Amino acid sequence: MILDIPNLSATTYSLLAILLSICVYILWFYKDAYSYWKRRGLEYVEPMIPFGNTFSLFMKKTSMGMMFAKSYLHFKEKGLKHGGFYFFWKPIYVPVDPEIIKRVLISDFENFPNHGFHISESEPMSGHIMNMENAKWRSLRAKYPAAFTSAKMRKMFVIMEKMTKQLIENLEPHAVSGKSLDIKNELSRFTTE
Repeated sequence: MILDIPNLSATTYSLLAILLSICVYILWFYKDAYSYWKRRGLEYVEPMIPFGNTFSLFMKKTSMGMMFAKSYLHFKEKGLKHGGFYFFWKPIYVPVDPEIIKRVLISDFENFPNHGFHISESEPMSGHIMNMENAKWRSLRAKYPAAFTSAKMRKMFVIMEKMTKQLIENLEPHAVSGKSLDIKNELSRFTTE
């Protein structure tokens, strides 16, 4: 026998074999999962077992938004049109080119109904259209084109520009004089008007 360790019972050998098999399976699982983008010939951020590219998120050194922004900028700085990274073992596609983003969000939106993130509809920060999935997402997405036509967007822009100028005019005297101001009240008026 190659591995002849005295005083170990058959049960101990069996447990060691099972443990070794589990470790080999886990290693194989991650190696297979982390080769997803390589098999497709897409540039990707090198992952770290078992975190993928989420180690800084896991250690609470960055937010999820910053993690996505860093991945996006990584590919943009390299001049790539798209890339990929890993959210633990799950591959995440990162479009960089505006034409690809337009295709995903407008032309081919039917092919991308799920976004893979947990949402709570009672929380406005997570219960928005970009986090909804399946039937709810399709229903809301079907209503948006009518609300955001080019003509309506032009009208909204004019209103937003007017209200922003008014907000600046209201804030400027306080900025110059250094006087305090109820910013919540000012911004509430800005958003409701």
